[in-house]
Amino acid sequence: MDSTVSVRRLVEVLQLSVDAGHNVPGVRPARAAGTLDRSTMADRSLSYSFALMIFRAVSVSVCRIASAVVLVMTYAGAAIAQSVPIARIDSVFQAFNRMDGPGCTVAVFQAGEITYAKGYGMANLEYGISLQPRSVFHVASISKQFTAYAVELLVSEGRVSWDDVIQKHVPEIPEYDRPITLRHLVHHTSGIRDQWSLLIMAGWRWEADLVTQANAIEIMSRQTALNFDPGDEYLYSNSGFTLLAAVVERVTGQTLKQFAERRIFGPLGMKDTHFHDDHETIVPDRAYGYRHWDEEGWKISIPDFAIVGASSLFTTVEDMAKWDRNLRDQTLGDDDLYRRFFDRGVLTSGDTLSYAHGIVVTPYRGATTVGHGGADAGYRSNYTRFPELDVGIVSFCNFARANPGLYVRQVADILLEEELEDVSMDDDDEAPPEVDLDQWATTLASLVGFYRDPRHDVPLHIWLHEGRARAQRGVGRGEAGVLVVPEGADRFALWPGPDRMRLITRSAGPPDLEIDGVRYPYLGPGVGRIDPNSYVGTYWSEELGTEYHVQPGEGDAVLALSHRKRDTRELEPTFADGFRAGGDWFTFERGSSGAVSGFTWSNGRVRKVRFVRRP
Repeated sequence: MDSTVSVRRLVEVLQLSVDAGHNVPGVRPARAAGTLDRSTMADRSLSYSFALMIFRAVSVSVCRIASAVVLVMTYAGAAIAQSVPIARIDSVFQAFNRMDGPGCTVAVFQAGEITYAKGYGMANLEYGISLQPRSVFHVASISKQFTAYAVELLVSEGRVSWDDVIQKHVPEIPEYDRPITLRHLVHHTSGIRDQWSLLIMAGWRWEADLVTQANAIEIMSRQTALNFDPGDEYLYSNSGFTLLAAVVERVTGQTLKQFAERRIFGPLGMKDTHFHDDHETIVPDRAYGYRHWDEEGWKISIPDFAIVGASSLFTTVEDMAKWDRNLRDQTLGDDDLYRRFFDRGVLTSGDTLSYAHGIVVTPYRGATTVGHGGADAGYRSNYTRFPELDVGIVSFCNFARANPGLYVRQVADILLEEELEDVSMDDDDEAPPEVDLDQWATTLASLVGFYRDPRHDVPLHIWLHEGRARAQRGVGRGEAGVLVVPEGADRFALWPGPDRMRLITRSAGPPDLEIDGVRYPYLGPGVGRIDPNSYVGTYWSEELGTEYHVQPGEGDAVLALSHRKRDTRELEPTFADGFRAGGDWFTFERGSSGAVSGFTWSNGRVRKVRFVRRP
């Protein structure tokens, strides 16, 4: 059979079905609700043009062409019916609209209905399966709002309270000086160290070792310290939502997967959504995640854990329309539930966070948005709703370099260009304050060096660049960091930003610094002479249940850190007894004799995990 005739006949059959209102899977007739302009369904000639375009552009089998035609017909046609600017939205994802790489799906919801949905790129490179709006994605931290919602349902029934201490439901978690409540967990203010960072430190290999719910809770139970006292700070921690999933399981006797299916996904009709708590479960229409290696091309990148709460929600952009409608119409739950769900966290200082219950409330171009992003292995996701404008946008991508948060904002800029405020460039053009560098040269030079942040191992570094002082956490060079602008003999502004810094003189030696009431002791100007042999040895962490070896480095490297399951890493000296390896920071400690006795290890979500040197 001639391929062109086959494509033509397929288009005619589909178009006749749409005209007749037949139940063609995925075909959505035009709807009357919402504020976007509405029109009738696209005519057959336009659908046929799409089909011929695909056929002429790609020399593949008739079946594959037909599949592509179905995709374009089903959603592009429906989008035309809603007068959505297809070409402009397509331009956002154009780079991914190819058959030799992964890509993204996107959907637009208005008044709780899908007005545009489309896939760009491939769901599976091995079998040549294209992405479609029904493709199922691992959506990472978008999961958190569903976990929080499950707990909200239990709160509404009086079975739990946000003010319950975590040990009431998960007694394995140690008690600390200040109690940790479920409210702390949902707002990331508990101080509990992040499970992923802890597991990686303990030797788990990302995408190589299976991680279970029990593994995560076990390592949390080993921790003798918190990142900070509960309620004092906000620091994103996946551990809190893993514990909330455990609360649901222990209160109801059901897994989070079972509870969410019966109480959330089933009632909302989210038929392709589930919490993926068994990594061996077969998932129809699953999109595989990928990473790109420059020399080797694309490689599969899929999360290797059977753990839910903080992550592991599997869903589609189509099903997210039903969730969006629930947040709009309050389908599940009463007014109190919805009020709680959007209540933002409050610190002990009285400061209000942007983080609510698994969802972030932020402004964008004069409008309020609620939503969340996600990133795991080769998956990236973003869901953003504009409640005042009754519009939601979601994008899921299956490659690690994707930035769906940016794509969602770009789509919003297109769809809501009349409703959103113009972007002002005034702040970006603001020049730093003028400073007489000759007058302040001696003072600024005296600030140069490293200062210890008492909350973790990451130092504050001040250096000079073209006569001006700059500051940055970690190690700074050139024009990085913020400017240190003198405002008085011992007071400085950190520009740009609201922070102020002052000098605290000591009886001897250079002064310390104080920023926002936190004192930073002076550590020294930088790396001095290092005796590598003084650090060499084996170090054990009771909190991680593992040991590391510090050994002499190779080549220019002074020291290296090795583990039986992980690659050896070079330790780069930064200040006296301070080293770093990528985003990890190590501060070695010395006993009364002056010999190295251990070290603490910190990164962005874990502070000061202690290691003791073995004899």
